[in-house]
Amino acid sequence: MEYDLSSFRSSFFDSFPSTDDYLSNVTVHSSAIDLLGYAAATLTTVSFIPQAMKTLGTGDTRGISLSMYSFFTSGIALWLAYGLLNKNGPLIASNAVTVVLAGLILQRKWEDHSSALSDQKKSLPKGKR
Repeated sequence: MEYDLSSFRSSFFDSFPSTDDYLSNVTVHSSAIDLLGYAAATLTTVSFIPQAMKTLGTGDTRGISLSMYSFFTSGIALWLAYGLLNKNGPLIASNAVTVVLAGLILQRKWEDHSSALSDQKKSLPKGKR
């Protein structure tokens, strides 16, 4: 049994407005959109601060993956660059704060990692160093 779905597809999808129709009817002012962006940026950045303060305060980075945090910090730096290039205030504000905190944690993790490698090397017999 064969079904002709062309008329269904046509009528079904024609019932939805096109992207152009949708965008032409959007009346949200850019200031409201910016406020939404700043609210999102504030929430995500503020949520990161307690963990950053705890890690920096205790100096304990054992639970942090060096490779993951390197990628994370690089990604935040790229989002900051993207925000700067697009003059996007919410991206700039949130990522500027986050990249500083993430950079400090990454530096601490790198120091701990280097120290652990040095300790491991010292514990090896002289012929295996």
